[in-house]
Amino acid sequence: MTSFAEVKKNLVGKRSVLYRKLFKIRDILPGSLSERHLQCGHPNCICRREGKRHIAYQYSFKRIGEKQVTRNIPKDFVPQLELRLKANKEFYRIMREIQEINLEILFMELEEFRAKQKQK
Repeated sequence: MTSFAEVKKNLVGKRSVLYRKLFKIRDILPGSLSERHLQCGHPNCICRREGKRHIAYQYSFKRIGEKQVTRNIPKDFVPQLELRLKANKEFYRIMREIQEINLEILFMELEEFRAKQKQK
């Protein structure tokens, strides 16, 4: 049977690895990227004649205390933006894992504390 100290040591080790991963994440951006199919205003365009709509990319985000903001993004810039949005998701995934480990450590410490109180 493993002791509290051994289990706690393993959890702290896992948490340290997650902190190092977190430290490597750069260029985090909130929000989402969407692909839209639009019809332009030119009367002789293929989108008017045949219904083949143009593809446009939009980035939407919300600043704290402000309304939703949407910006059009050039197609060539989309891969860079996707990487930054993925970094944001990875950041929050790692943070959730760290929080779960911290909860496990807290509950173990509480059990250990209660066991010591009973021994007194």
